[in-house]
Amino acid sequence: MTDQSFKLTALPPSVGRWTIPVVVGLAVAVAIILLRPDFSLILKQPLVIQIHLLAAVAGFGLGVVLLNSRKGRTFHRIAGWVWVVFMMTVALSSLFIVGLNGNYWSFIHIFSGMTLVMAPLGVLAARKHNVKAHRQRMTSLFYGAVVVAGAFTFLPGRIMYQVFFGH
Repeated sequence: MTDQSFKLTALPPSVGRWTIPVVVGLAVAVAIILLRPDFSLILKQPLVIQIHLLAAVAGFGLGVVLLNSRKGRTFHRIAGWVWVVFMMTVALSSLFIVGLNGNYWSFIHIFSGMTLVMAPLGVLAARKHNVKAHRQRMTSLFYGAVVVAGAFTFLPGRIMYQVFFGH
């Protein structure tokens, strides 16, 4: 048996860097049109949940832009700091959100801890001009704490599930 390591390759040149965000954006737009979510449920939630959700949605949008924009420019630096503020707001606010597991934190709070550690480490790597470590930490944070944790919010019984699916 030969040792063949798995290598992650870039998208083909025919797929522009904005293709995936555009497809995701269109999917969200179609979901909103077809599912007709009840956003009024969000306004009935405690302020901490509203802040958490607003920062998470803003962090997702800005994260997509940052991942697909030129790095090292003034825009990337300023938007990156704003993104880190969004992520820290999401993580800190989540520490006050319980209920999935009684009055205790649930497994999803692991992502909060990850964010509270990885965001400062990612900033530190950028300040030390360690581009490889910065890229790895920030993309891991985006996909783990935003995409994966965000997907968990659509599980049955959660607020976002109720907003979009009405149960």
